[in-house]
Amino acid sequence: MIVHYTKIKGQIKNGRLEIELPDNVTDGEVTLKLPILVDEQTLPSDERPWTDEEIAEMLRPDPKTGAEIVAEMHKTTRTLEDDPYHLDSPVIVRMMRTSIWDVCRMIQRELED
Repeated sequence: MIVHYTKIKGQIKNGRLEIELPDNVTDGEVTLKLPILVDEQTLPSDERPWTDEEIAEMLRPDPKTGAEIVAEMHKTTRTLEDDPYHLDSPVIVRMMRTSIWDVCRMIQRELED
C-alpha cells in the first residue's frame, strides 16, 4: 500500500474550515497550506515574488571576454577552504555528469573530512 496525496476543496466561514473528506482518509496529523493576503513588504526578502525589473535584469546577457574572465580569476584567490560552496571547474563537471543530489552528498562528505 502507498500514500497518495490529493487536493481537497473546502471553505472558510467565520474562522472555521469546512471540508468533506473522502472515505479512505486515515487518522493522523495534517498540514494545511492556505492562501493568505499579506503586504509584500512584510515578507522576508527570500519569500517575496520577483518583480518584472528583477526578472529582466536576470535575463539580460552580460557576456565576458576570455581576458575579462582570466583577469577576474586573478583578482580572486579564494580556495575551497575559504569558500566551500565555490563552484570550480571540477565541481561543475561533476554536476554535469551526475545528479545534483549526488554532488551535494559528495560536497558534504568532503566538508566533513
